[in-house]
Amino acid sequence: MDNAFAKYIIGTLCLFCSLTLSAAGRVGYATHYICKGDTYMFLGVDVSAEGTYQFSLKTVNNEDSTLYLTIAHYPTYKQTFYPVPTQGDTLHIKGQDVIFEVGKRYDLRDTLQTVAHQCDSIVRYVVNKVNPRTYLVEEFDTVPRDSVHVWHDKIADTSVPGTVDVYDYQYSIYGADSTIVLHLFVEDCPVHVSTHEFNLVWRQGHQKTWYIHHLSNLQPGEYTLTSGTFLRDSYGCDSLEIMHLTVLPRTTALKLDTICSGDTLSYLGDDYVKTGRYTKTIDNHLGGDSVITIDLFVAPTYNRSYNKTVVFGTDVAWADSIIPEPLPGYYTLHDTAATTLGCDSISHLTLTVNKAAQSLSWEFLYDTVSVSEVLTLDAEASSGLPVEYSVSNDAIAFIDGNTLSFIRTGVITITAAQSGDNRYNAARSIDYKLVIIRATGIEEIKAQDGKSSSRKLLIDGHLLILRAGRLYNALGQEL
Repeated sequence: MDNAFAKYIIGTLCLFCSLTLSAAGRVGYATHYICKGDTYMFLGVDVSAEGTYQFSLKTVNNEDSTLYLTIAHYPTYKQTFYPVPTQGDTLHIKGQDVIFEVGKRYDLRDTLQTVAHQCDSIVRYVVNKVNPRTYLVEEFDTVPRDSVHVWHDKIADTSVPGTVDVYDYQYSIYGADSTIVLHLFVEDCPVHVSTHEFNLVWRQGHQKTWYIHHLSNLQPGEYTLTSGTFLRDSYGCDSLEIMHLTVLPRTTALKLDTICSGDTLSYLGDDYVKTGRYTKTIDNHLGGDSVITIDLFVAPTYNRSYNKTVVFGTDVAWADSIIPEPLPGYYTLHDTAATTLGCDSISHLTLTVNKAAQSLSWEFLYDTVSVSEVLTLDAEASSGLPVEYSVSNDAIAFIDGNTLSFIRTGVITITAAQSGDNRYNAARSIDYKLVIIRATGIEEIKAQDGKSSSRKLLIDGHLLILRAGRLYNALGQEL
């Protein structure tokens, strides 16, 4: 097939096709776009689904030729909206108006054509909630004829006597419209304005509004103010009030004070006991207000307790002084001192003084003595208290003060003890064992350090040596 002629034939049959011919001229390719759901007829065949279709043609020379036609769809859309309309709102859909009602749910669909290809698209409106329209309470007012009445930034028509309804619209808490209605009654009163004048003395800063004037915002001085709106006179007609106002000045003062906890600040007839800022208003010398601000700080006081334990013999530091070696016992001490802010701080000390420990020192040089000897006992207590002595058998020996005497031969235990007093605990006792024998002669053999190291005993004519608790004969043999 001639290429130019083939393009003419296929272009005539397929107005929206894009055609591509092979070099041989016997195979052609064409693409056609339709809306989804539409049908396209080509050479007596209806095609609607996307895909490629094959058609066989004859050239003018009766030669076979093949055309591949590709069907593609223009895009269509499905979109869902979830609006929250207000009661009474209208939606125009499918050629009619849907008016939304409170308590109902809506599932609405509409078919629209796309702008580019005019294919159908489905739009869905799902309404689960309809906000109610609310109405505020109606308002009523009465004004004279031809007066100026402004309500919600709207000027009411008061030229004709009778009732005039004025409307305003606002959003409710649901976002819906709320309607406010003013029923305004216009009285048939002639245009007649009377005035009433009076004088007023006011103090600067006092809260009051007189008609449209905020008196608390005025500075000290002289003012002439009008009511700014028509009032009813004794005839029931228009009148105005005129006020000649004198605003007295206000003075201010700041008082800073500090008291101790538990104290009271008395000032101008009032008592203050807590930290804070207080305001008091009195008359000043000009006749206006004098506003005094009191900044009060209540400084803390302290009541603290301490515990301390020492032993006898220890000095105790307390309240900038020294208590020298208090006796054992329990004491409660108190001290009052001023804080940096001058307030009392009370301290309590519970002092426990325990008895001190003591020990005995005693070097007893004997372990064997003759019954005829008398010994002086010389144990000492570290506390300096007197040492008490006792023997285990008073039939063999006895003690008088610190002197030990013997009655007969035998073995005894000598005990040195100190039981303590109100300052010291009892000391650990010391025991020594002593053997008492009957000897006719005793000779001390002193060592170089002056301490007795051995003793010569003469018993029944025999010489014996006692050394370190052991008994030897004259030949040095241990017995």
